[in-house]
Amino acid sequence: MGKVAKILLSLIVIVLVLAGIVVYILTPKERYDVSSQNNKIIDEEYLSKGSYINSMEVVKNPLRMVGKISVSEEEFKNLIYTLMQKHGINELENNFVEMKNGKIKVAGPYEVFGLVNSQYELELRPTLKDGNLVVSLENVKIGKFKLSDKMLEKILSNYNKKVPFEVNGNKITLEKSYLYPITLKNISIKKGNVDLDMEVEIDLKSQINGALGYLKDSGKVQDILNHLINLKKTSVG
Repeated sequence: MGKVAKILLSLIVIVLVLAGIVVYILTPKERYDVSSQNNKIIDEEYLSKGSYINSMEVVKNPLRMVGKISVSEEEFKNLIYTLMQKHGINELENNFVEMKNGKIKVAGPYEVFGLVNSQYELELRPTLKDGNLVVSLENVKIGKFKLSDKMLEKILSNYNKKVPFEVNGNKITLEKSYLYPITLKNISIKKGNVDLDMEVEIDLKSQINGALGYLKDSGKVQDILNHLINLKKTSVG
């Protein structure tokens, strides 16, 4: 074997060894199966069922609803799925979710370099600061590889144009203006659920205008007016 052939063979061996190490690092110790998930879009019909509402009451000055809702692991998966669908982030729409000890563990399939079928895994610790929702991302991994805060910030910044949050190290902040008309008062996480204490502002003027707009667009306003005219004619007759 010639000298050049030996060098090429050595380079090939080195490349194969390095590739094997990379694949090993990007292959998770435990792979979470999300193939059987039947995710649902959270829409008005879904919200109208209100199965997640523990208690709500109407309070005046200003007019608002005050109470607590409880979000299950299944509902949280649906929430992630809805947000990812809305913002076109398809690679992160299917997830494993586990809630306990004040944290939300999220994991899901992730393709690295378009070649390695890996998995991302992280823990979310949500808190409130001045009414803003701040979520700390902890123990973030791609496969077996743990990401530093600097690397995580760089990755999250790629999604910053799609999702309205501010990235600072391992923290993402969603300003309270994006949560309006909801104001979060407290967040607590226990096994299987996230409990949210909140207020929902009720804008009667907006609600009435919206209802009138719906009636107008649907053509029902004229039907109502015709009905009232007919009633008046009948009573006069």
